[in-house]
Amino acid sequence: MKRIIFLLTILVTVASCSQDETTNKEAERIDSLQLELVNENHKSDFDKLRKEIFRKLESDEVSVLDFDQFYKTEIKPSKDENLMNIAFFALVKKGLLDNSTDSKIQIYYLKEQESLQQNLLNIKSFYGLLEACESDLSKEELLAIEESFFEKNYDRIVNQQWEDKARQNEHKISLVQSSKLFKRYQNNK
Repeated sequence: MKRIIFLLTILVTVASCSQDETTNKEAERIDSLQLELVNENHKSDFDKLRKEIFRKLESDEVSVLDFDQFYKTEIKPSKDENLMNIAFFALVKKGLLDNSTDSKIQIYYLKEQESLQQNLLNIKSFYGLLEACESDLSKEELLAIEESFFEKNYDRIVNQQWEDKARQNEHKISLVQSSKLFKRYQNNK
């Protein structure tokens, strides 16, 4: 009798573990499908917004102000730094650095660029924006923003794995030269 109860206990335990394993496998499969769906949606949103950025860039009817609104309502909420970098590129092409652009808009994008983890594609444009904002910000504020931007991007250049070491070196030289020129200009004012 004791053996029968013992065997039944073992069988129930094994069956229970088997059921838990099946349930866990199904839960993992559902989680992976949900993750694939989220990734697919993100990719589709990214592609849609990227295409819209370039469509607006090519349109003569879209002004810096229009693009600014698009950035704040569509790009910024996505929190995708790649999109933010592409949009900054487009804003510069649309005339963000021009003297006629509202200084509040320029300062907004200067601080946006400072807050990003990196923006290796727009190093020279960032320094151009720093110069465009110099009449609205103090020397200390400009140097603090520049230092923050420099540190993040330099760390990214040095610590990122690069397939093309020459390209890594180009980014490093561009960043260091731009920083030195900006600091030299600020110290000689």
